[in-house]
Formats: sequence, structure tokens, C-alpha cells
Amino acid sequence: MITFRPPGEEHHATAYLKECVTALTNHFVNDVRDRDLVGIRISNAENVQNKVMGLSFRCRNQLKTDVVWSVQGKVVV
Repeated sequence: MITFRPPGEEHHATAYLKECVTALTNHFVNDVRDRDLVGIRISNAENVQNKVMGLSFRCRNQLKTDVVWSVQGKVVV
């Protein structure tokens, strides 16, 4: 499980969240070959009744931060 610290006063919340999503996406695919499949599921550990957000399996080289951000944006809006 990965948890984030709240953003500092110097951070805008959206920019901070995008930095976190970028760092996580890069971490997930760091040691994966381009042709390997990667999928992501994100859930809220504090409120288990919230739906799980997920990205279907795709080749590692197709998993970009913008894709993760786009899917996450559709869920949290």
C-alpha cells in the first residue's frame, strides 16, 4: 500500500497530485521490459465502499503518466 503525505503549503493540490502520479507510474514501469503487460488498480483504503479505479493491462511502453492521469480524472471528478 502506498500513501501520500498531504501537500505542503508551497504546493498546489492538483500539481502535487500529478507529481505523485508521475512518480508512481515511473516507479511501476522502471524494471519492466517494453513488451511486458502492466495494469494498475487504485483504491481508497479508508473508504472501502468507493469503487476501485483501474487501468487495463497494456504494454509497458504504452503506460504513460497522461493515461493514468486521464483515467484518474474521470473517477475523481
